[in-house]
Amino acid sequence: MVKTLLGESPVWSERDQCLYYVDILGNAIIQYDPIKDAHQSWPVDENIGCIGLIKEGGFIAAMRTGVYRLNARGEKIEHLANIPSDPAHSRFNDGKVDPWGRFWCGTVFEGEAAGAMLCCVHSNGTLEVIDTGLHIVNGIAFSPDGTHMLYSDTQTATIYRYPLDPSNGYIIGERSIFAKGGQPDGGQFDAQGHYWSADFGAGRLTVRNTDGNIIETLNVPSRYPTMMAFGGKDLTTLFVTSSREYTDASDNHSGQLYQCKAPVKGVPAHYFSLGA
Repeated sequence: MVKTLLGESPVWSERDQCLYYVDILGNAIIQYDPIKDAHQSWPVDENIGCIGLIKEGGFIAAMRTGVYRLNARGEKIEHLANIPSDPAHSRFNDGKVDPWGRFWCGTVFEGEAAGAMLCCVHSNGTLEVIDTGLHIVNGIAFSPDGTHMLYSDTQTATIYRYPLDPSNGYIIGERSIFAKGGQPDGGQFDAQGHYWSADFGAGRLTVRNTDGNIIETLNVPSRYPTMMAFGGKDLTTLFVTSSREYTDASDNHSGQLYQCKAPVKGVPAHYFSLGA
């Protein structure tokens, strides 16, 4: 069993039939093989906020100082973009590849000011700043029909929604508030179009319908769930990462990776199309 300090960004690789996730503060990429019930980890040289799968192999990773292409062992092989803020006071946090092959990633500002940003890395490596004036960007996810994306600002307990053109993924309207409440951390859509969110500090996952209303909650052994991913051969296994950053020695649950049978099917992870 591997215990992370701040487990995040789980993504299921259909190609490898394994789950990959990161330890942001432990500076590592971790692979979990559910068939063998085996973990393997690779150290990285700085805080790693999130990863996405690359079609050609390896990962795209948003780290403290920028966005990089990594090989399958977590080694940097190409620098794609710098973080658009001072890495002494901020780092990349949550992120996900969209259905059109781009990598969206958000930052966290390690101070009181609203200095975090939502960004999009295009296939040619160009980084575009989408939103500013945020605190802790999390919950990035794309609806199965491609008509909208969601992300959260954990500190302000707000989940935002952007409408998208499903033909190309470009934003076609103003940002709106999808939901408020709790501490919304990592997020994911299921195949039914419902949005799952890790309620950090509350020990639960919430499931919201298309109107943003909670229709189901699932308790997690850790008080600090961070993100979920659907995986397994038929995408009906639910994996949940967690954090032990704010716990003491009496907490034996936080920092672990959890899995259970999901009540619904998930959607496959998308691949970053480098250079397309």
